[in-house]
Amino acid sequence: MTRNLITALFGLVFGILLFLPACQFKEPVLPSWESTFRVPFSVETFVVGEEIVNDSTIIIQPGDLDSILFLSLKDSLVNLEEISAKDLSVKLDDVNEEVGLDTLVIATLETLEIPLVALGDLLPELNGLVGLPVTIPDTTIIAPPALVNAGDFQRIHFLSGTIRLRIHNNLPVPVGPNSSAPAGLHVAVINDSLNEVFVELNFPQTILPGQTAQAEAEIQNRWLYSPLRIEYHIPIAQATTVTITNALLDTAGVAIALELENIRADEALAVLGQQNYSEVIKLSYDGEHRLRSAEIERGQMQITFTNHTALDTDMKVKIPALRSAANDTFMAEIQLPAGGTTPLSLQFDDYTISNPRFPGAFLDTLELILDAATAAQNQIIHIRSSDRIALQILSDSLVFKAFSGFLGADSLLFDPFQADSIADYQGFDEGIELSQAYLNLKLYSEVLIQNLLADLTITGYHENEQGMITDSAAIVLRDRAFSGGHPGQPGITEIVLNDQSIVDFLNILPTSLRIEGMVKVSGEAAIARGDRIWLDYYFETPFKVRITSLASIEGEVDSLTNADVDSLLRDAAENNILDANLEFTLTNHTPLGGTIRFILTADAADTNIFDDDYDTSRVIIREIAVAPAPTDPLSGFVTAPRLNAITEHLNRREIQLFSEPPLRYGYVLRVQNTPGFVTLRYTDYVGIRGSAFLRVLVEDE
Repeated sequence: MTRNLITALFGLVFGILLFLPACQFKEPVLPSWESTFRVPFSVETFVVGEEIVNDSTIIIQPGDLDSILFLSLKDSLVNLEEISAKDLSVKLDDVNEEVGLDTLVIATLETLEIPLVALGDLLPELNGLVGLPVTIPDTTIIAPPALVNAGDFQRIHFLSGTIRLRIHNNLPVPVGPNSSAPAGLHVAVINDSLNEVFVELNFPQTILPGQTAQAEAEIQNRWLYSPLRIEYHIPIAQATTVTITNALLDTAGVAIALELENIRADEALAVLGQQNYSEVIKLSYDGEHRLRSAEIERGQMQITFTNHTALDTDMKVKIPALRSAANDTFMAEIQLPAGGTTPLSLQFDDYTISNPRFPGAFLDTLELILDAATAAQNQIIHIRSSDRIALQILSDSLVFKAFSGFLGADSLLFDPFQADSIADYQGFDEGIELSQAYLNLKLYSEVLIQNLLADLTITGYHENEQGMITDSAAIVLRDRAFSGGHPGQPGITEIVLNDQSIVDFLNILPTSLRIEGMVKVSGEAAIARGDRIWLDYYFETPFKVRITSLASIEGEVDSLTNADVDSLLRDAAENNILDANLEFTLTNHTPLGGTIRFILTADAADTNIFDDDYDTSRVIIREIAVAPAPTDPLSGFVTAPRLNAITEHLNRREIQLFSEPPLRYGYVLRVQNTPGFVTLRYTDYVGIRGSAFLRVLVEDE
């Protein structure tokens, strides 16, 4: 029976095996389903107070329950110079100068008369025709050269001047243009020693017998030497018949006179008349006074003249700013022999100083006017315009017994005060406009003067990141009276300003500040060594602003790692990610509008995700509009936050980035211009939270 069972089973199995090749089977299908994955982003909150408040510039006033922000700038100018003995004296600078004739002036030289060449010498063929009528044709006569020696010069280098030739026709025929000399009578003045033409002149007109004609030329940058050689030709303008006589042959001819005048030269070997010139030497003084007037108790000056010229010179020294008790201008005179050294001592005791041109104005330099007159010469000397008179001026300190002037600006009482990096605007360094402001000044004076009037200029500068000044504004105070005091008990004067100039000043958002000024004094003054004047300033304004163009505010950069992105999402095939969105919830608790930019990048080489330099194939960027929150029309405070929900769809390229962590992302807030002024509080904020939602087809493997 067992054998039969085995045989039956074998037959069944064999039958099945025979049947299987004729059958077909379908492969099994694995189960799949859709799933949505959420990738959350960190929450970013831009709190106004945290972004811009610091300990120095943008502050909250203690006890302010509304947490209103204030812009505050303040400092104390306590390190001014103290009045000392040197403040009651000044030292004029010692100087070495040279003065002299920059140009030699010669009004006129002696007229040079060229000896007359008689008709018998000009036309010797006429000598045998005495008593006969002869027709002299319209020919041109070449006169023999004439050599002329000047008695008052040997050589002169003309910078400019005038030469004039006078021709007197003493011939019995007209002289002038003819067919062989159409230009008329021609005269050449030649430096004989160099055989160099000095000037050539033509007389194009017809000169009748007995007439005189003249021609002149302006000379520039040319040497003239004595003796001169005169070459000329005489064209007969018209054939003329005359009766030849001995007197005619001996006296008829052409007379030539040469005149030189209005000469300006830089070198001459000549007889010179008196030369006059003036020079002004300005002497600066040290110290920190800017004098308006002063009474000198004592002072002196030593001038040593060294005359390097060949001319004796009479030198007058005048100092217009110095006047005697009789109101006479200070003046001294000295003779300076040629080639000699001569000292001159000047005493200023009991003189007063004032500005001679603009009475009451500052006198920053003391002017010495030198009037020089050279002695006229009766013999030829060699002189150059470069020849000089050297001066060495040495001065003692001028000690005052009384003085008046502005003690400020760059001087005694107010040294210019410069403060750099005075504010940290926490990114609000441009593009905002403030609506109100005030300035509190406290002026302290240990100097006791009968009348004290302060002129102050406070200048603010806005500098960019490169340190270049891009804007400036000034607050100007004039004739502000303040009280004097005593050392240790200063007079205190408070000045409060809240006009538009203060608003304009702060609206440039100053990064550096300069304060300069002066003090007007009148009446009696008691100034002691160690007395001081100093100033405190305090600017403040509530942060009620109109924004015109503001820089971006960058949030924190965060990352999505493998731990943040589900493994099923990372491993999903590209075609299995069916859809994806970015969803954001925006809360604006500020009166400001603008945009928030969301940036997500898979580019590990991008070191700054907020700049505009990025790989467009590996980044997601979305701009999200930010609408202002509603505000109270009276206080400007936000009454309720504005909530917005935003959904942004992702394309295939952007979706694929979520399979490539790590990813970095962040937000940038850009504030748009405000149509009016808004009030910012510390607690105002803009917040955003977001997530990525990806719908994925999941297949069970």
